[in-house]
Order: sequence, then C-alpha cells, then structure tokens
Amino acid sequence: LEMPQMSALLPQLVDAARELAEKQTPPIIDTALDNMRRELEPAVERLSQLAAVNPAVDEQEVEAGREQLRELDTGLRRIRLRLDALRLLVVG
Repeated sequence: LEMPQMSALLPQLVDAARELAEKQTPPIIDTALDNMRRELEPAVERLSQLAAVNPAVDEQEVEAGREQLRELDTGLRRIRLRLDALRLLVVG
C-alpha cells in the first residue's frame, strides 16, 4: 500500500485476525467431531447388530465403518487454521 500508516498497521491487523481465528478453531473442530460421531456411530452400531443376526452382512462391512470413523476422527483432529484472506476497508 502507498499509505505509510497502513504499511505499519497491516501486520498488526493480520496478527489480530489470525489470533481471533485461532481462538475460534478448537470449538469448530469439536463441533465437527461431535456431529460426525452423532451421525456415524449409530449407523456403525446398527450395522454391527445386524451382522450378529444376519449372515448376509459381512463383518468386513462393519470393520469398514469403524475404520471410516477412525479416519474421519484423525482427519478432523489434524485440521489446521489457514488464513486465506483478510478484508481491509480504507475510509478517508
């Protein structure tokens, strides 16, 4: 930017935006994990119960569901913040 005061202020604004986003990230991840578990764990449990009484349901299907849960859990826990954009309005 051609405005010297903005050049000095911009890094501070970026740091403040990053700090705010970092504070918001853990609750978002927790919500995603909770939603994933709430949706998928009952489905895997139902499949497991069905496999116990129905020979047409293969144990590999149940294990695939459990593996999907583990992979999603791991993936969601590895989410990292990336600040892609910052909107800056200059008035004056």
